[in-house]
Amino acid sequence: MIDWIDWTDILFFGTYNVLYAFYVELHPGLGKIILRTDSNGRDRLNMSSFFNFITTPLNFKKKNIMKMFWQPSNLDINYVFTTAMFLSAYSLLRTGGRMSAIEYDIGNYCSI
Repeated sequence: MIDWIDWTDILFFGTYNVLYAFYVELHPGLGKIILRTDSNGRDRLNMSSFFNFITTPLNFKKKNIMKMFWQPSNLDINYVFTTAMFLSAYSLLRTGGRMSAIEYDIGNYCSI
């Protein structure tokens, strides 16, 4: 298996996604993203609408909607932004503040 991913990483990312889904579903300005009411009046799980919602910040065909997600007041619902921030914070916490993933040996690139 890949040696740079362990169960802690998978657990963190899974927990983050579940918490983000709850946040979006309970957000007062949004809601009804994952649980949609069908024609019979019953709430149904609709993961395709959630997937469409989280990919909208990268939808270059709908520029006006995409721009809305990148406004500072809407960054909390922007999956791309929040995921990047949480993964950055997680990486810093996991490495103890050292950016060990970005260590380079300059001797490999030039002769000293």
